[in-house]
Amino acid sequence: MWPLLLGLSGAPSVLQSLLLPLCPESPRYLYIHQGHEEEARKSLRRLKGEYDQTADLEEMRREKEEGEKEAKVSILSLIRSSVYRQQLSVALMMHLSQQFSGING
Repeated sequence: MWPLLLGLSGAPSVLQSLLLPLCPESPRYLYIHQGHEEEARKSLRRLKGEYDQTADLEEMRREKEEGEKEAKVSILSLIRSSVYRQQLSVALMMHLSQQFSGING
């Protein structure tokens, strides 16, 4: 009986893997991270049908501009920064105590 139960638990993942190529790319990812405006338009058209996309594309353009203004933070700079050192150490200690005590759900 256990091989059947084990096989049934894998069925949704196989189904998702087979259906993944049918899912459209995220328009925000295509426009903001990749810089492909025309592909973002196609993806919006596929998701929402025929409509005026200028408002959505304008919002994505503003979001991209705001994201470019923000400073990029690396993991190394996060560790070295004294501003985040206490929060980082508390989060790390909580994570380690949960792992070692066995109450990690």
